[in-house]
Amino acid sequence: MPKQLRKENYIPVVISLVFSVVLFLLFLLPHSQYSILGEMTALNSNVTLEGEPLKLNVMTVLPAIFTLFVILLNSVVFLLSVLALFMDMLFNFHLVNKINLIIASVAASLEVAYLFTGMQGVFDDGTHVIEWPNYITVILSVIALVSLYITYFKFVDKPYKEVMAKAKEKAKIYQAEEKREEKEHTQAESIMANADADMQKMVLKMLSEGKISPEEADKLLKEIHSH
Repeated sequence: MPKQLRKENYIPVVISLVFSVVLFLLFLLPHSQYSILGEMTALNSNVTLEGEPLKLNVMTVLPAIFTLFVILLNSVVFLLSVLALFMDMLFNFHLVNKINLIIASVAASLEVAYLFTGMQGVFDDGTHVIEWPNYITVILSVIALVSLYITYFKFVDKPYKEVMAKAKEKAKIYQAEEKREEKEHTQAESIMANADADMQKMVLKMLSEGKISPEEADKLLKEIHSH
């Protein structure tokens, strides 16, 4: 089967692939979202280094939970993007990109939720959860998602709908042709049946008038029914 995809169809795939890699690199910046995960690990110990009970910091825990899901979903986006690069059939390509878009939307929403919940968060050392590297991550996430939506609808969804519309049109034409042929076949059978009935009536009439013998009538009727 010939390749159905062109180079421009892969634009949203490249965007999601590049962004997923960039997002992981942004996590490596100073005071990145990874530092929140470290704070969450400390919270799980239940005590401070001095052995005193550790108070649960909700505004630190929630951003950390959101970050864990962002990392997980971003990993899925990366894997789906790599998979889509090796596809050449439009139907499967469209499905993978649609799933990828949904997952990327959820990940970007979690990034925004991380930003708003983390604005009030403060680490045990007094450092704020949200600082300038964190704004960069969220802003780029939103920009990447908007770009992904635009390119998905233009280079994946639109060509897919055009192909599906053509396929449906061909299916309608094929069905109409089948119905026409079936109708013609039915009409032909009806004509032949009527012709056989007329011939049978003629043979019986000739028999009743004594123009042919019973043996001849029987032979003619067998020939008519054998058609």
